[in-house]
Amino acid sequence: MTKHARESASAYALQLARDARDQLTPILGAGVSIPLGLPSWHSLRAALVPERAGYPEHATDNMPEFLRWAKDSLGETDFNARIQHALKVPADATTTTLQAIVASGCRKIITTNLDNGIETAFRKAGVPLAPEAIGRGHSASELSLFDSSIGHPVLLKVHGSLERPETWVLTSRDYDDAYVNPGRLAGFFQAKVHAPLFVGFSFSDEDLGQSLRVGRLQWKNRSFALIAHDQGQDVLERLRSFGVVPIVYYRFDQIPEIIDEIFVCQPLVIRIETRLGLKSMGLRAGAASIEIDPAVVDAMMADNDGLSVVKTLANALEFQPNSSFLDKQPRRHHSLKGRYIDQVKRMILARDVQNLGPTLQLLSQYYDIFFGGLLPSLYASARLNEPDLFWLITTTFEAIEGQVDATGFLNRLLLSELHSPKLGYHSLRAVAKVLAIRGTHPALQIPPLTVRVGRFRVPVYPLTESQVLALREGGPAGRRSVKPYVIKDLSDVAEILVALQDSTGENWRLPSVQEWLEVAELDGERRWPWGSVEPTYQVHAHLRYVHVKADAPQGPIEVGLFPQGQSPCGLMDLIGNVHELVFRDDCRSQAAALARGNLYSDYRLAGGSWTTKKNPAWSFQLVSGMGRPKMNTGIRPVVEVD
Repeated sequence: MTKHARESASAYALQLARDARDQLTPILGAGVSIPLGLPSWHSLRAALVPERAGYPEHATDNMPEFLRWAKDSLGETDFNARIQHALKVPADATTTTLQAIVASGCRKIITTNLDNGIETAFRKAGVPLAPEAIGRGHSASELSLFDSSIGHPVLLKVHGSLERPETWVLTSRDYDDAYVNPGRLAGFFQAKVHAPLFVGFSFSDEDLGQSLRVGRLQWKNRSFALIAHDQGQDVLERLRSFGVVPIVYYRFDQIPEIIDEIFVCQPLVIRIETRLGLKSMGLRAGAASIEIDPAVVDAMMADNDGLSVVKTLANALEFQPNSSFLDKQPRRHHSLKGRYIDQVKRMILARDVQNLGPTLQLLSQYYDIFFGGLLPSLYASARLNEPDLFWLITTTFEAIEGQVDATGFLNRLLLSELHSPKLGYHSLRAVAKVLAIRGTHPALQIPPLTVRVGRFRVPVYPLTESQVLALREGGPAGRRSVKPYVIKDLSDVAEILVALQDSTGENWRLPSVQEWLEVAELDGERRWPWGSVEPTYQVHAHLRYVHVKADAPQGPIEVGLFPQGQSPCGLMDLIGNVHELVFRDDCRSQAAALARGNLYSDYRLAGGSWTTKKNPAWSFQLVSGMGRPKMNTGIRPVVEVD
């Protein structure tokens, strides 16, 4: 289908939905809650039962069957506790999609989610739902709310509510009770929901079939579904065969714009307000608010460009498209979409913490904008270098210090992006430094984070300065550096290995030359741990690239900055940063070699280091003899497993 044809089909579907908006009932699926930090089904499976080896074969691809097995295996009490922990949303988190649903004016909303995200969205928009307006579960009394006329919106949580496990529809037994015998939900959807609008469902899996049994329902009017463009033509045809009109979106942040198109929503009101006379000032978006220091307010008021924080937030939080998809008329009130990112960049470059702090503090409550839009855009920006990004991340942590959930989510986000090939070298280095300072970088752990490679468990990184300091002091390191530790001599190596053995109770040792090559997964066809591509500057390895007119390396750098240079099993920094000390293959006893203390006859260097010159025209020696110590040699010990 051509681009013009796709646009015409999308516009036609939107027009049909807008024409039917008075009859539409939004039905919200898991995709609406995932931007709040909740797990996907795949992640939930891993969170409930981490050891995949124990899964029954018939339950691996069928989530309700898996949950049935997990509940039977864990016991009801443990199962319920794990579900409640995994699906708990932060108390103040919301998204522009949820805000658009609230602003749609719909009087009846259905969700298959257990969490409280939609209730939070109503509260933060200043129109909290009364307890009697929320139906929890699929009993006749709860579903009867759908027919009530109580003068304000009604929310039906047809698969239950997180705080009430007895209402949940999760396992295959629960689905049978809800949709088959007695099957109250099937009859409810057939008789009561005349024109559903599905939002946040993945139509390539079991969601529609298992959650709503749409294929068996006969809607009286058209039904509609927001669907990602990459779902596939077969899914589109399947939906159409059920009488469902697909409304295609290309980016997740288009969902609130589509909701705006259908219901012609009103934007959130964003303003500065005074509280308790002039003693307290605040910034409010909908019902979401933060306290602002009076000095910051004075500076904002004196800003020649006006209230830049308010303008920035207004541009970020408005979920209208730049112009209507249907009639091309302007929809946004606060400048073109995305201008807020440029404004935040200007604040960062100017080190304008007075304005940046309040901006980050309020935006952090809108998880899709902050964690899904703003931060990734800033990480990828060519205008921001490593010091800018480091300052941004540390300032962000300071701005959201009191928001425990947001702080935890940001830390998890940084950990998930620690080795992301989507981030550039400077972004990765800023992230590594912040995680090291905060004490959450995995290269600080004792025992070291390892992976299994053949008959060995191998640390993901060479041992770092902080790990060695912690081993020597017998506790957490005071100085948190994730640069690789540089050895002094063999007695230094022996001391570290003994401390690691005592700390972990395992027989750690250095690998031999051949063992290192095996661990690095190098053979005749694989020249480098990552494949056959020659090491590229700031992409694969920290080497002295003589053909690049850039600052020459001055020493080791933080481990793990080259995700594209890792081995198939996930070992980082095998090439470059520091040489790794290995013993000769014909040296039968490492203990004897350590006792002899001859660094030159019994040992070799593997992998190159920051002092190793690299030129595409030169050969690269993976394993070399010993030379004078140059602050360029570390260790990556291994432990054999049975």
